[in-house]
Amino acid sequence: MTDRTTEVVTNYLRELNDALHGLDDAVRRDIVDGAREELHGLTPAEAQQRIAALGDPAFIASEASDASPVTTARPAAESAREGTGYVVTASLLVALGGVIVPVLGWLAGLIMVWMSRQWWRWEKVVASLVAPVVSVLAIVLLLSSGSPERGEAVNPLVPTAFDVWWSGALLVIVANLGVGMWLLWRARRTPRPL
Repeated sequence: MTDRTTEVVTNYLRELNDALHGLDDAVRRDIVDGAREELHGLTPAEAQQRIAALGDPAFIASEASDASPVTTARPAAESAREGTGYVVTASLLVALGGVIVPVLGWLAGLIMVWMSRQWWRWEKVVASLVAPVVSVLAIVLLLSSGSPERGEAVNPLVPTAFDVWWSGALLVIVANLGVGMWLLWRARRTPRPL
């Protein structure tokens, strides 16, 4: 084998190996070794003809990837965080978790949302901030609402602290329901890329 043959064969085998990146290592090795055997001991002209007969490395890689398992698949734990059941559970915990187990259920849902790649970061931030912002607004309203002094007439148009407290709690629940439904709606698309 001449230097020119060695260079042509080496370049072709390198391109083939690069094109097969992502396939199972054993399959990639078998294909490259088979091509190496086909090209061994040929003259430059024969090597060029045999390379043309073998085909383009990208075509070989696409044919091989259709026939073999890909090793770049995500781990089972990561793909489970993108499944329908996981998404529905996380969204329901954000929506209703705080009602079932106050605060902890909602936090569990948010942790599940943050662990998943199903949502973009800005969606996770919005889901995390809605309930605290609504709670702070309810607390501000609670603090600003005065209770009537003893013997003072109660104005039915001005909410009391009791009214503000329960209205705020109801508002947080409704906001979380809205966020949970929004998360389900946003998760209908394919998972976001890394």
